[in-house]
Amino acid sequence: VSAQDVIRVVMAYAFDRARLKYGYKLLRGADFDRKGAVDENLRTTRFDILKERLPDVLDVHSWHEFIKAIMNAGYLSGEMILSGNAIFYTYALYLIAKHRFHASYNEDMHLTSLWFFYASLVSLYTGPFESTVEKHLNTIKGLKTLSEYKEFILSRINERLTNDFFDITLVGSEGLAVSGRGNNAWNAYVASLNIMNAKILFSKSNLFVSKLFEPGTDGNRKSLEKHHLFPKAYLKSLNCTDAKINQMANYALIDWKDNMDILDDAPSVYYPIICAGMSDEQIRVMEEENALPHGWENMSYDDFLIERRKLMAAKIKIAFEVLKKAVTE
Repeated sequence: VSAQDVIRVVMAYAFDRARLKYGYKLLRGADFDRKGAVDENLRTTRFDILKERLPDVLDVHSWHEFIKAIMNAGYLSGEMILSGNAIFYTYALYLIAKHRFHASYNEDMHLTSLWFFYASLVSLYTGPFESTVEKHLNTIKGLKTLSEYKEFILSRINERLTNDFFDITLVGSEGLAVSGRGNNAWNAYVASLNIMNAKILFSKSNLFVSKLFEPGTDGNRKSLEKHHLFPKAYLKSLNCTDAKINQMANYALIDWKDNMDILDDAPSVYYPIICAGMSDEQIRVMEEENALPHGWENMSYDDFLIERRKLMAAKIKIAFEVLKKAVTE
């Protein structure tokens, strides 16, 4: 956490402002209704507000409660969070719910988890986001009760996370139909595995994906690695480009020891070997937990990518509904 991060939270929580450039002007006593004017009384009032609200922002107990809410949303590692702004503006909302609307610990945790999952999934706090945040803060400023605040959170989320978002947008080029090491859609998928307590793919143990995010599980290499379901060497032999090989839908999280043991053969060759000793029911459960279409090992690569994106998006939707249900119950 940097000083700038603290200022962002203070500006949002105490003064309903998202633009950092307003920080100096606010504390100087700028009268925004009279261009260029400075008011000594405004300066005193705003410093009093700062002195009152800053301890809330810096309260370590509140910060740790907030981090638990992020973990409850399935985000168990900083590597899964591509925007620091998502953390700090969500923290401002956490403090607003706690101190302005007097949300209980559980109410605030569930609201915060839902908002962070949503904000991360739609990349809310990337690009030119400050005007959007200020609109949100201005709306919240006019709310009187926790029920109204909940309705604000749910209405903004429901506007974006429609069935079309999950069925069309998320499976397309704005979501999972991209290549690379990861994006917000992929991270939301991993968070969903954590929320749903999915077991590690190909593992014969009962370890959950979430357990390998815990400190102390890594050795000289990460204990949880992304594996190409259709191996790179195999796809190279089919003249696939790197961009096509490294599609998000071709990745799965597995235990690194399993990754070392997997050969570069076609899935139709290595998958039956890995599944030896597992019952049909165990295989189907493993596939369902990890968004794999049944019979995927015998699909063409193009068909596999299409079907797996649909299942990954469906997994994200299920996790989102779990978080949403906790707020609405």
